[in-house]
Amino acid sequence: MDKSVEKNGNNAVIKIAGQLISSDRSEFEETISDVFASGVKNLDFNMTEMTYMDSVGLGMLVTLRDEAEKNDAVVVLVEPQGNVKMLLEMARFDILFEIR
Repeated sequence: MDKSVEKNGNNAVIKIAGQLISSDRSEFEETISDVFASGVKNLDFNMTEMTYMDSVGLGMLVTLRDEAEKNDAVVVLVEPQGNVKMLLEMARFDILFEIR
C-alpha cells in the first residue's frame, strides 16, 4: 500500500496506490484513526491508482465507514478503477458509500 494524506481544515483526502490487502491493516487503521482524531468531517478516499483489493481490504473500508460514523464524518470513495470498481459493485458497496 502506497498512501498519501492531505488535510485542509475539516476536509481530507487519503489516496491509496497499488494494493490494499491484509498486510496493510494496521497501517490503514492507524492512518484513519489519525485523520479522524484531527477533526476531519469530510473524507475523500481516492482510489484512482488502486490496482487490487482483497476481501480484507473490503473489511478495511467497512472499518473506515464505522470510524467516520463515530466521528460524525462523511466518506466518499473516489474513482475506483478496473477490478477494484468491479469488486465494489459486486459487494454492493454503493449501499454503504457514496461512490463518484
